[in-house]
Amino acid sequence: MRRIVPTLLIGVVMSGGLAACGDNTEALQREAVGCSTYFTELNDHILNGDPAFADRIMAALVDPAAVDADAQKQSINRTLVDMSGGTDVWRAGMEPADVTAMESEQSALARRHVAEDRSAEAAERISTCVETWQRLKR
Repeated sequence: MRRIVPTLLIGVVMSGGLAACGDNTEALQREAVGCSTYFTELNDHILNGDPAFADRIMAALVDPAAVDADAQKQSINRTLVDMSGGTDVWRAGMEPADVTAMESEQSALARRHVAEDRSAEAAERISTCVETWQRLKR
C-alpha cells in the first residue's frame, strides 16, 4: 500500500498542473502522444528483457489484495492500449521536429526506468498517462 500512495499523490499533483493550464486540449493531446511513445518503448523493453518489471509496475498501481485488483489491472491495460492506438492523428498534426524530440525523450525515459529497475517511477508515469487519457475522453 505504501507504493500506491506516492503514485496517487503524484497523479493528483499532475492533474492539478493540467487543471491549472485550463485543461488545454492540445496540451493533453501532446501529453497523450508522449505517453503512447513511452508505453510502446516500455512494453518493448519489458517483453524483450524483464517481464517481471510489468508485475512490479502493476503492484505499485494496484493493491494486489484489493477485491477488484484484476478489474483495475484490466482497466489500466485497456486504457494504455486505447491510448497507443488513439494518438496517431494527433502525432501526425505535430511538427516533425517536436515529434522526434518527444519520441527521443520518452523512449529514453522508458529505457532508463527499465534499466535502473525504477518500477515506481514507471508506475507514476503510467498513472499520469491514464489520467491524461481519461481527461481527453471526457
